[in-house]
Amino acid sequence: MVTLLSQCIYGGKIDNDYDQRLLASFLAKLFTPRSFEADFALVANVDGVAGGPGGQRHITMPDGTRRDHFLHWIESLADRQTPSWLGLPNNAEKVLLTTRGTSVFHTVFV
Repeated sequence: MVTLLSQCIYGGKIDNDYDQRLLASFLAKLFTPRSFEADFALVANVDGVAGGPGGQRHITMPDGTRRDHFLHWIESLADRQTPSWLGLPNNAEKVLLTTRGTSVFHTVFV
């Protein structure tokens, strides 16, 4: 599964070495023997997720192993996800847009 996801994303191979290493790191963190345990946090400390036992805000594996269990789990996820689901700060998009705006400004006015 790791090889499939790391080599065949969106119909083709990632051609940027940094992005490939980042994806490999993400997959290595996600696919561990512990990831198949019910309490494994697929994503830890997520904004926009109701607190569970002990106030934890983690996205964990669904209960059950059948297809309908996974479909119900998927449907119960929030419609809108924050960058924290990927381990990024929630202002990641603002930082990206600010950087892009600065670059455009320097290209046009400098």
